[in-house]
Amino acid sequence: MMSKTIRAEDTDRFRDLLPISGVFEMTDCTVEVYYPETATTEDLDYIKTLLESMIHITDIRVTQNPEEDLNDVGKFKVEIHEATKDDPKYRNRK
Repeated sequence: MMSKTIRAEDTDRFRDLLPISGVFEMTDCTVEVYYPETATTEDLDYIKTLLESMIHITDIRVTQNPEEDLNDVGKFKVEIHEATKDDPKYRNRK
């Protein structure tokens, strides 16, 4: 199972990093999006829309960045994990 993590200061930087991140090698994926306090719903919707247009997402979770993670303060952090059908997070989308 493959995993990728993308850290970006804003949604434009996320968009720029996505093509070179290697996520296109993955098939069915679960996604965890961690966002900074300054993020808007438009930012989160933009990231979700970008991801859904490029990879097949079986499950997505959105959470505010924990304050103790000092490396990611003020940044978006998106973790993409390749899912298998045995994974409890996997669900069929029709």
